[in-house]
Amino acid sequence: MNNALTFCVSLAGLAYAILPFALTVWLLAGWLGMCNIATYRNVFLSIVGGAACFCFVGTAVAAWNFDLFLAIHATLLAAALVATVVLHRILRLSTHPQKLPLAQLLVITLAVLVRAAPFVLGAPSLGGDDARFHLVLVEKILRERSLASDWLPFAAANTLYPQGSHILIAFVAEICRIPPHWAFNTSLAVFGALTSGMIGIIAGSIFANRKSGLWAAT
Repeated sequence: MNNALTFCVSLAGLAYAILPFALTVWLLAGWLGMCNIATYRNVFLSIVGGAACFCFVGTAVAAWNFDLFLAIHATLLAAALVATVVLHRILRLSTHPQKLPLAQLLVITLAVLVRAAPFVLGAPSLGGDDARFHLVLVEKILRERSLASDWLPFAAANTLYPQGSHILIAFVAEICRIPPHWAFNTSLAVFGALTSGMIGIIAGSIFANRKSGLWAAT
């Protein structure tokens, strides 16, 4: 695959990874009456919350078995999709859509593209020392089918580093059959852009002004 296609596949893998957890957060918030789930701000927060839940659950389950987490993920996705239909058709959650925030979406999209440009337009790279450190953990998860517990064969020392994001990268690499460094680079681009979006939401809430949030995100 060429770089652009691999990047798109990696993006699809990230979306698939986060989807069941994001849906669960989104539906629970609406079911409990915490918010109007059609508000795009809350949809965005559900995506961020879903990513965090993926890392938390992935770490807990993959501590025993990475393949078990793959099965749980597929089951949760099916359950979340069924719940979406049930809660909207039977319980009839309030979903009054608001005006699509095109400017905010444009900022996030541009943030992803700018961050992805170096590895999509240039030669594939494993990154610097920090990236290689993280990719060692990802590779150990893929080979040992559980969280990395040591640094063998490099050192006879225990691994104390939190591995939630490494589970996400390993998941995308496994599902999409792409090299781990592609999943790693894509996740950096996406989560960097989501950070910009979160800054925009926080600033917009503080100043009660969407334009303030937009300027903060940029």
